[in-house]
Amino acid sequence: NLFTREKYMFKVSIDNSSELTNDEILLDGMYLWIWQPQLTPPHLGLSSDGRYYSLQHEKIQLDQSVKHIVEAIERKNLSVFWVKIDGTTPKIEAMFANYQSCVQNECSCIKPILDVFNIRQNKAILFDLLDSLNKKGRVKEIFHLNLPYDFNSINEYTRLDVENHLLKLQS
Repeated sequence: NLFTREKYMFKVSIDNSSELTNDEILLDGMYLWIWQPQLTPPHLGLSSDGRYYSLQHEKIQLDQSVKHIVEAIERKNLSVFWVKIDGTTPKIEAMFANYQSCVQNECSCIKPILDVFNIRQNKAILFDLLDSLNKKGRVKEIFHLNLPYDFNSINEYTRLDVENHLLKLQS
């Protein structure tokens, strides 16, 4: 298993991931994007075959070029983990298009991703998603880029932390 739970936390770390050296691999297959993993909570997105999707607090990103997003990551030196997900999931754009923005108590960036994978947990957070995908054998590899030198793993957080973060973004 790529993930181990200690103190109710999955370890997504430098130890079980490889540095991304060729962004071309992101153009083939499906990837869960974990943005700024040193922040609590991190932002999540999803890509499939070179196209990126993300629900943000004020807008939605549909069918964006992965190449352009990776160029911005490199230019801005942003930290990201990519979790390669086995298999395909149809209608990603349609699932994301059901949302316009994040509303504090209604949804967050994870909601359309849960819909894509048919995970029916209303209060799920990243660790629930990873647990579900890992149990189904769908987690294949993890890559990272630009992690802070002192980064060990993603900090434990709760659904309340997500809701509070959305409140802060809306104010």
